[in-house]
Amino acid sequence: MDNLLQRLRRAVARRFFRATDAPRADADHAAAPPDVDHDPAWHVAEVDMDDAAVFGTTDWVLDARDARALLVYGVFDPVEPVLSAVTLIDFGERRSQTIVHARLSPFTQQFSVLATLARTDDDGHRVSRALLRACVHNGDPSWPLVQRAPTFIAEARGLPLDAQRDAYRYLLAHTSDVVAIAAALAEHPNDPWARATTRIQHASERGDDAANDAYIARAMVDRHVRQELDAMPNAWQSAIDYQAELGRTERVERALPWEAVATFLAKLEPIS
Repeated sequence: MDNLLQRLRRAVARRFFRATDAPRADADHAAAPPDVDHDPAWHVAEVDMDDAAVFGTTDWVLDARDARALLVYGVFDPVEPVLSAVTLIDFGERRSQTIVHARLSPFTQQFSVLATLARTDDDGHRVSRALLRACVHNGDPSWPLVQRAPTFIAEARGLPLDAQRDAYRYLLAHTSDVVAIAAALAEHPNDPWARATTRIQHASERGDDAANDAYIARAMVDRHVRQELDAMPNAWQSAIDYQAELGRTERVERALPWEAVATFLAKLEPIS
């Protein structure tokens, strides 16, 4: 466990990918146009939005090699902790790339294909555009990219930082607890457990653009991300122990161990 935690900390420090390996995107394409449904420039023939199929509880994403992290975020919660990663997976023999969302919690793991793209010389632009379009619609309707606002956002080098911020702006538009989480973070900047307890005491409320931007900036601070990820193993086990106390033996036996999640995240770290 200690070794996994150390690898995970290194992955966070390196932003889960080498900067030199990140898709390149011109500044003009870093932000999504305001109307992705009616702007012809935003319709990419290679992106099959109908291919946003949910594969169920499989491990093919966790086992994928050379997956490139585009977004990494999560919710620290002692009852239902959640870790989400949106990755770009290459299928060389198919000459295609797939953008996949993995939502991992102790008792439910879901993997959704958000888009499939043909590989081109303009991969960075197409990847950014396809992902942002999925964020505008909150991913697949049957399994959204966000159900609650994340309590931490880890910077990933597989996507330009401006595009990451745009993605989270769109995702936060689908949540109603940004203000509560931001307030809890401000009240308890050094205690994830206290934040998890006090945020439920704040009324749900959507944040405006300025509040969302301030929250995104704070949720992406390295120290904050490390703090939440360091506390995640205990929260994960706490959720499993709680189900055991309720006598739900079968659920406990099928629970995903945190070690599997940490291994997946550590694999996004480049081999030095």
